Amino acid sequence: MTQIQTNSDSPTDSQSDANKRMYHGFTGAVSYASLVIAIAASASAVGAIVIWQLTRRWDLTQQFALRLMCLSAASGLCVAIAAWLTGWRSPSLFYFRVHRADWVAMLGLTVGYASAYFWIQYSAPISSQGQSSVIKTLEIQGPTINDQDFDLADMQGKVLLVDFWATWCGPCIAELPNVRKVYDKYHEHGLDVVGISLDENKAALKAFLQEHDEPWPQIFYEEQGKTGFSNPLAVKHGINAIPAIYLIDRQGNLLAGNLRGEKMELEIAKALDRPAPFVSLQSRIQKALFSLAMGIFVSVMQGTWWLAITLSIVATTILAIIVKPHRSLSTTTTN
Repeated sequence: MTQIQTNSDSPTDSQSDANKRMYHGFTGAVSYASLVIAIAASASAVGAIVIWQLTRRWDLTQQFALRLMCLSAASGLCVAIAAWLTGWRSPSLFYFRVHRADWVAMLGLTVGYASAYFWIQYSAPISSQGQSSVIKTLEIQGPTINDQDFDLADMQGKVLLVDFWATWCGPCIAELPNVRKVYDKYHEHGLDVVGISLDENKAALKAFLQEHDEPWPQIFYEEQGKTGFSNPLAVKHGINAIPAIYLIDRQGNLLAGNLRGEKMELEIAKALDRPAPFVSLQSRIQKALFSLAMGIFVSVMQGTWWLAITLSIVATTILAIIVKPHRSLSTTTTN
């Protein structure tokens, strides 16, 4: 009798070989995160090159590149945490299938960066009533871009909107149509506006204003060491993020801060004793979504990077623990 011997792998051996070919666990999560960081860093470099080609401004290009590198690092950390805690497994790092870890990491980043923005905006500088808990009064006096002097004392009897901004600040540019809207609507009722530019270059500021008509004065310091966030008025009032828009009443008292869009118009109408504009539910929803998007953008480009990364890690960890698949307690073992 001839004995036939068949060599076949047991299910356990096959499963073991499959596990060896899979990226999973802590090392798999680190490998996946490294790939994400590499892709994000490459995209940041390309974006920086584009910014340089468009603006030829090294300061803006450097800021853009550094901020996106911070975002790349945050993305990698969140992906690593999410992949590790949610049990991410993949036969290849380039296996393009969206896993729950990807959704957790993206949501964690969104929550983290949005929370960092609103934390800064609505914690110490501004109280729940919209009043500044640090800045009680604004003392606005300085040279304008037209070589004149501006003094808040000369504006007694006027409601004044003070806008800290810069031409390199995307959210500032996005807010300018709202500032122009309230100026055109309420100027004849006693509203005036003054801009405080944190630009680095006077020629660039003038060129921008020639293309965008803003009829109000612009305070600008061109001396070395007084541009950007080193602007004496920004330093004096603790301005570390822009746009920063404040409203001053007819007696020179600070009424409100962190004004944007419809909130700005509501506060101005109230200060001037004018009827409040109607705000529809759809408009409120759109405003909330826009505020969220702009908050994330500001947090990425101008916010406190370490706070954003820390909150992103915390949010990702909590979300990953919540969605982590749990084994049933009633597992049986078959011998």
